Amino acid sequence: MGALFLLYYLVVQITFIYGYNNYLGCFTNRIDNQDLKISIENDDQFTPVQCIFTCQQQNYNYAAIESGDQCRCEREFRKDDQVPDDECQYSCITSEKCGGNNRSSIYSIVNSVNLRETDSTCLNTVYGYQGCFDGVTLDKMIGVVNSIDKCISLCAIDDNYAGIMNGSLCHCGSTLNQPSVDPSVCSIPCNRRSTYTSTDCCGGLHAMSIFNIKDYKSSLAEDPSQRHIR
Repeated sequence: MGALFLLYYLVVQITFIYGYNNYLGCFTNRIDNQDLKISIENDDQFTPVQCIFTCQQQNYNYAAIESGDQCRCEREFRKDDQVPDDECQYSCITSEKCGGNNRSSIYSIVNSVNLRETDSTCLNTVYGYQGCFDGVTLDKMIGVVNSIDKCISLCAIDDNYAGIMNGSLCHCGSTLNQPSVDPSVCSIPCNRRSTYTSTDCCGGLHAMSIFNIKDYKSSLAEDPSQRHIR
């Protein structure tokens, strides 16, 4: 999903990520036959970014969240169905609005376009790194994490591989059967919106930095301080 620490400049690119300007409000549920219901793994850790990202991959315009943990993708919505915001009384673990009973918190995918930094100085040198892969290589979406270590620890429960894309979105999988892509595609630093600081790369816009969990854990067993390849 290595790279040398050669350059010290930042390159800015347009990236689809969850932004703070994309919440449209609380609406009465009106299910259309073109809507797509999405199942999110590990829904006790559900966040709007998971729903938004998944709907964006399916080429929908809006993400609707109901009852705190139910994601639905929509082509359009009716503005006259809007109700007072306090009727969407459920919050996700990140405190954003996540719907209510027969109420949906709707987020615009178009307005989720934001600037995300890619960083020529971030590195893919963590032990167990397998390469940069297409964003659909590992299909079990876990949620937003603040480090590679956290993603690996969550995936280690049931799977053999952990992958991070777009800086913070963790996926897991049991097998790795896809060919790798250009390593430079995985050049988004790990979650810079958290307090965790790192020179590690965490995937790209539509690409995953993927790690072999067994290899990663073996390196820590030998020396917990040596999580990076020297």
